[in-house]
Amino acid sequence: MCGKPLIAYTIEAALGSYFIGRTVVSTEDEEIAKIAREYGAEVVERPLELAGDNVLIQPVLEQVVNKLAEDGYEPDFIVLLNPTSPLREIEDVTKAIYCFICGGNDSMISVFMTDYVCLWTHNDDGTFSANYDFENKTRRQEMPKHYQENGAIYIFKRGLLLKKHHFLGGNIAMFPMPASRSIDIDSELDFIMAEAVMNERNAYTINKSKV
Repeated sequence: MCGKPLIAYTIEAALGSYFIGRTVVSTEDEEIAKIAREYGAEVVERPLELAGDNVLIQPVLEQVVNKLAEDGYEPDFIVLLNPTSPLREIEDVTKAIYCFICGGNDSMISVFMTDYVCLWTHNDDGTFSANYDFENKTRRQEMPKHYQENGAIYIFKRGLLLKKHHFLGGNIAMFPMPASRSIDIDSELDFIMAEAVMNERNAYTINKSKV
């Protein structure tokens, strides 16, 4: 993306945050491991049984946390940064951790505000049902505001993960982010949009530096 490995943006965001002590990448792929080390991250080798497409993130997190514990490193909380959110900034990560610490939360997710949540479900009988009162639908601008998970930042206590085998639970907090930094790359279209936003951001930074 914009001439740099996608994972590099996330590694840089972690390394640049004041509150993060160690930046660790979990992977079974030699090329990803090489890139991660080149950009300054540590690498914990992921077992092949945790590398399939259908594997949930919880056991991967537990494997990393337990591996670090074997070396005597047991942090109070964990920050999960998915590499598919390259538009998140160092400032987002630092502010989220600060809010997490000050709020005394057990876990936190990053979100963005949206007024468009008209979801329809395809039922088993072939019919469709809506999650809102479509018969009395108002203009989208007048609909209630909602927060949508953006996948950029997750923070949770280490004890929550090991006891509940999940990284969300207890006293959950939300960290709002702008929609412009909330693109989560799950498709080629997402990649195109994220790269377009990043190109515009880079052009603005260059122009601003010339002023």
